[in-house]
Amino acid sequence: MYHRIKYMNIMFKRVFNVRKHGLINQNGAMFFGENAFQDYVKQNINKAGGGELVNHIDSLTVQGGLKQSMTLDYFPLYSEKRKIERVLILFRVNDNDGKTFKHQQDHHEFVKILNSLDEVVCITKRDFDIKFFNQKGREIFNKNNQAINGKKCYEIIHGSNSPPKTCPLVKYNKTNQLSKESITFFDNGHIIKATPICDRHGNCASILHQITTNMKAQKENLSMEELRMRTIEQEIHKFDDFKKRLSKAYPELTSYNLNHAALIRMNLSTNEAARYFNVSPTSIQRAKVRLKKKLNLPGERSLFNFLLHF
Repeated sequence: MYHRIKYMNIMFKRVFNVRKHGLINQNGAMFFGENAFQDYVKQNINKAGGGELVNHIDSLTVQGGLKQSMTLDYFPLYSEKRKIERVLILFRVNDNDGKTFKHQQDHHEFVKILNSLDEVVCITKRDFDIKFFNQKGREIFNKNNQAINGKKCYEIIHGSNSPPKTCPLVKYNKTNQLSKESITFFDNGHIIKATPICDRHGNCASILHQITTNMKAQKENLSMEELRMRTIEQEIHKFDDFKKRLSKAYPELTSYNLNHAALIRMNLSTNEAARYFNVSPTSIQRAKVRLKKKLNLPGERSLFNFLLHF
């Protein structure tokens, strides 16, 4: 992942009092400073380059030499071939006892970038209300802004009066527990990657949905089943660190157990796990029971919640 600055909007230049030509094509350390860049900014850029949504709070020097607390959100930007080409960093001013540096936040450039993406992006609140639907989403689902306003995401995306049981928000609203990692699930012909957007206190404020539709599968001459399996194979590699931690804590777990645990943490159904391993759903159910025993979990303990927070 390269770490050169490629673009900055007008508000960025005003707030930080920098010249465009002084930073464009320069390493990010030119703006953040070498120590801060190496300590955490570079790591977050690399994480976003791997498909994660991450953020952190920093104290930055703004116009006039004032120190301002800001939250930096890192967003991966995908090409038409679904490869991450760049990382967008959004700077959000934090309220600090009324001493916030007074500048109107400019989201126009951010919205333009999301609208230019060749994938469906939908941002929702915890109550499923749609906060944002990009241009590609409005085209795919044949909706305009007026038709989306005040609607729930499941009404537009799934065409139903209630959210699908596989939706991670359903479990979150019941348990108030949600992994900060992305969760991929399947419903109504769509592959949906849901990523929590947390505030500076670590609380889930919104959910970012990246949606691959059945139309995409048809364009690539793939069945939805093939596209599902391909997506699972891509996603499971992101859980290598999780599997290493689990293996270290429970050395008796087999490679099959570790992959099964990763699929459970991804919130896949029994049938989807069965298709991945090419076995029957009954075999998956038995394997889940054996996995709980190896993890020394009591019968009433949720295996999903245990793995989600491991």
